[in-house]
Amino acid sequence: MPLSTRRAIARLFVVLACSFLGGCASSSGEGSAVPPPKAAPSKPPAQSECSTLIDVLNAGVDRVQKMSLTGASAGAAADELVAMAKALDELALETARLDIKSPDLARMSADYQSTTRKLAEAARDMAAAVKAHDERALEDAHQKLVRAKAAEHPLVESINHYCETGEVRPPRDPAPEENPQT
Repeated sequence: MPLSTRRAIARLFVVLACSFLGGCASSSGEGSAVPPPKAAPSKPPAQSECSTLIDVLNAGVDRVQKMSLTGASAGAAADELVAMAKALDELALETARLDIKSPDLARMSADYQSTTRKLAEAARDMAAAVKAHDERALEDAHQKLVRAKAAEHPLVESINHYCETGEVRPPRDPAPEENPQT
């Protein structure tokens, strides 16, 4: 495998390894994709729905974060990326199965599902590029992943804000990546 392909794969694993979908989770929920809602003086209208959604998202993110991303070889890297894409697709399906009655929370959940599916698609595209040793396709897939991941954080903030306050706040535009190459 050419050195530049190995570097691209290594760069991919830096992006995906611990920071995938919002950082490494701790047992307290700190750093999870969606931290547990903080206690608020008055309960927002959909507190039980919020708790259920947050639990499902955090469990799915934990599964993705625990996946092995060794990148020992191009074949192993591709297999690991396909497994990650399947886990992301499963997270989107689990989230879609929730019976969320709050229209606002249902919309945020649907947006998160869409982002999760985009991340899964980018992981599959990367796997295909790695298998084909196609550096251009790998770079394109990497950029697709960076864009999808950047959209995830504002969604998490919106879900948290709604679950803490009951107020809908549109997601902020994702901050541009300071160094999307890492």
